[in-house]
Amino acid sequence: MHGGNNMSVFSNIYTSAYEANDHANKYKELTTNFDFFDTCLTTVINTFSWNKLPDPKLPAFMPEYFNQCSGRIARYDDDDGKPKLHAAFPNGQLTDTGEFTSYTIVTPNGKTILRKAEDIEICFNNCFKMPYIYKINQFAEKMSYALRAVDSALTKACMPVGVLFEDETQLKKFEKYLDPLTAMKPFVAMLKKKMAQKDVELFNLYEAGKIDVLALWDVYVRYRNLFYTTFGINNVEVQKRERLTEAEGAGNDEITRYSLLDDMYRCRKDFIKRCKEHFGDEMEVEINRDIATVFQLEATNAEKMELAQLDFTKGTNPANPTQTEKAEDIEEPKEPKVKEEE
Repeated sequence: MHGGNNMSVFSNIYTSAYEANDHANKYKELTTNFDFFDTCLTTVINTFSWNKLPDPKLPAFMPEYFNQCSGRIARYDDDDGKPKLHAAFPNGQLTDTGEFTSYTIVTPNGKTILRKAEDIEICFNNCFKMPYIYKINQFAEKMSYALRAVDSALTKACMPVGVLFEDETQLKKFEKYLDPLTAMKPFVAMLKKKMAQKDVELFNLYEAGKIDVLALWDVYVRYRNLFYTTFGINNVEVQKRERLTEAEGAGNDEITRYSLLDDMYRCRKDFIKRCKEHFGDEMEVEINRDIATVFQLEATNAEKMELAQLDFTKGTNPANPTQTEKAEDIEEPKEPKVKEEE
């Protein structure tokens, strides 16, 4: 009876310790996930810069925040006739053009406003009219999981070797030599008779040689690069960059520009055009990317063809339009002068 009670007490102690450790691990997992989610969402929000917003009190990053969280932004006038930009959600009837007859606009403080479609203009986050917050969260979870796997592998790789002794005397002898060993001395003198190998047994809880930390780190890097590529951020791996051919680099640039970035940019430009026609707004949106990416997304097909022709003529790099010159500036090659014989 007493034994059963004792076992129950020990069982409760073990259960409490296990639950405390489990809660600590879950808290660490959640905080790591949130850190990555926050970083990824901030990265996507800062893809575009909005200027000259019709509502001067609205922070410049809020249009992108609304877009990523709701998939739509509404430009409308409030009941006092003041211009506003807020998240919008479909309402009313679905028309034959795929739009709705009205929209419910939701402000950050929870206020809802109903507006007819003809009285407002809608900015779609993408051609599917969907927010990317779910996709961002998926990438954050994958990167968090991969990085926690790296941390776990590092912990296992640092696990010390276990040393088993036949009796306490041998243990004390070993402890006597332990301090010099951990002090990084070049060698330690030991008597063979006093520390016989047959009295000592070694064991590894984990075989450090079989734990490939770099392979797990590569998984994390690939997840991170996949996120960057999906949202139009150039991300050629550092370890591969020196072996990268020009064709591979150009191919990566093309994938990066025309994944989701081009689609999102066109949706925003179209929205700004409609707002100018409807309300007379002077809104602007810019891409926070390198000059080559901006040029490729801004230029017309005719401009790209002209640039390619100049590149072919001069042998310049088509990925960098800043290195090109106008056709009229290209000098014709001069014929070498031949010295006349006397």
